[in-house]
Amino acid sequence: MYQPGTYLRFKQGGNYKYAVVKEVAFSTNTTVTIFTNTDHTISNSAITDNDYSYQSNPQGFPQWFNFSPTWTGFSVAPAGGIYRYKVTGRMITLMIQPTSGVSNSTSTAVSVPVATSDDTHMLGNSYDNGAWQSGASPAYLPASSTTMNLYKNTNQTNNWTNTGAKAWYGVVSYKF
Repeated sequence: MYQPGTYLRFKQGGNYKYAVVKEVAFSTNTTVTIFTNTDHTISNSAITDNDYSYQSNPQGFPQWFNFSPTWTGFSVAPAGGIYRYKVTGRMITLMIQPTSGVSNSTSTAVSVPVATSDDTHMLGNSYDNGAWQSGASPAYLPASSTTMNLYKNTNQTNNWTNTGAKAWYGVVSYKF
């Protein structure tokens, strides 16, 4: 009944909550793992009124979920911004729009909600040492990884300035 990408709606504590199935496993019982988000947290209490859908846009289902990434390459990591994802079938789309952080490294990476199934390359924009960079800023998410490596220019070397403000912005999609 459940497969990756299935949309879920259920009641817990009197409120409806929404989630998307990340993976399903069976041994003695069926285990359904969902994507975590900061909008709908699950507690250790009864779940009722559970519904599921395979439609691409179920009525009342939120289009985006917020998540909390972990950054590396900063003495002061970005503390705010917009971090959202949406799931369509086996594809996930991320919106990453951080506030800038304070650099302490020539490399930068950010965690994503779920590992990619294949090596994935994407483009965004970057801000380094207080200046917007000209041209596209690549990102690379290795297969089976939840850490996306971020670069400030297309030569994809770790050449961020290790002081000052830096950030990477983009909308990226990949298979999970």
